[in-house]
Amino acid sequence: MRESSPVGTDVVEAILKGGPDSFPIELRTCRVSRETDRIKVLHGNGYEHFEREPVEAVTNDAVIFRWTYQTRIAE
Repeated sequence: MRESSPVGTDVVEAILKGGPDSFPIELRTCRVSRETDRIKVLHGNGYEHFEREPVEAVTNDAVIFRWTYQTRIAE
């Protein structure tokens, strides 16, 4: 589950790179606002955090986000 699912003309495909091996392939692509710098994805009992790389990918106007850290949900 992603924090938001934007729609409209200012939306690009995001490709999520890195993170734990258990992070599923089906969560590694999503649609985000063109201005998005960070993505937080619910995974297991926490969140995987990704930050935008400075250069956009040439193909399909996709944007690459690299895994930066993981947080756990407090009980």
